[in-house]
Amino acid sequence: MTHWILIADASGARIFSTTGRNVPLNLVREVPNPQGRSRNQELVSDEPGRLRKSGTAGTRSAMDPRTTAHDEAAIHFARDLATLLREALNENALTSLSVVAPAHFLGTLRPLLGKELEGRLRSSLPADLVHVRSEELRSHLEPLFVPGLFL
Repeated sequence: MTHWILIADASGARIFSTTGRNVPLNLVREVPNPQGRSRNQELVSDEPGRLRKSGTAGTRSAMDPRTTAHDEAAIHFARDLATLLREALNENALTSLSVVAPAHFLGTLRPLLGKELEGRLRSSLPADLVHVRSEELRSHLEPLFVPGLFL
């Protein structure tokens, strides 16, 4: 049984595999997302649109998007990660999954996983560990290894 641990945020992700609690973590894949590091103004090419208000000649107001360009880039990256995980599940590369991400990104990613991956999700941890060195991860990941994880 292969358990995958996805460690992600909007700027990138690392996927590790393990077969047991005291078994070393093996890096499966790194997935960078340079747009996740960009500032909002670097992702948007021009100003918000203008809307003419009826009734008052010459009065216009800016229309702000409901989500920022940075949020849109994070959502797109979360979709890509969910697709990658579903493909791995279909190829029998993983049998169970844990996800570690900052709370906001975790909330973006979880609904995109789909029913099959949700059924394989054993634990999640709201933490930003993307930039923690691989050698130091094990101690941070201890809360993921809940009883019955490798069933």
